[in-house]
Amino acid sequence: MRAISIPYLNLRTGVIAKKVLTPLERLDKVITYLNENLIRPVHTLMEISMGLKKEKTEIENSELLLILNKLEQDKFIEVENREAKHTTAPDKEEIITIESYFSITFEGRLFNQEGGYARKKAREDIELNRLKTLEQNERKQAKGLVFLQIIIAIGTAIASFYYILEIIKDF
Repeated sequence: MRAISIPYLNLRTGVIAKKVLTPLERLDKVITYLNENLIRPVHTLMEISMGLKKEKTEIENSELLLILNKLEQDKFIEVENREAKHTTAPDKEEIITIESYFSITFEGRLFNQEGGYARKKAREDIELNRLKTLEQNERKQAKGLVFLQIIIAIGTAIASFYYILEIIKDF
């Protein structure tokens, strides 16, 4: 996926700069658009593209299709394909086209309200860091237990040697 950018104002410098959106942010922009535009229950590819442009987010149609496919795979949107018949004026030939209509599912609305893909990734990263920390602590404790076992073994050997000497001294 090609990186896209949206303009934003840097308050420190007062310069309008462009922020590059990550793939997760692009997914979130599309699902947020669908979630916030529920007045129309279904949207065409062109409607979504134009709506995102109004919100200063430009995503090429080819990439938008990939994003919509991902959202459909994750069961956050539903796609309905409808046939449309068109006739050409000069020879009255009938042409049938298929238009795709996209609508957000309840699961998609809930996912978006919980923070979307970026939030999910952040939670996964936190969990991964927690697991790494637990593993590091477990390794440290294992090393400490091995060291303790070695000290106990040495102490036991010294005590055994001492008692053997005491027994020999008594004979």
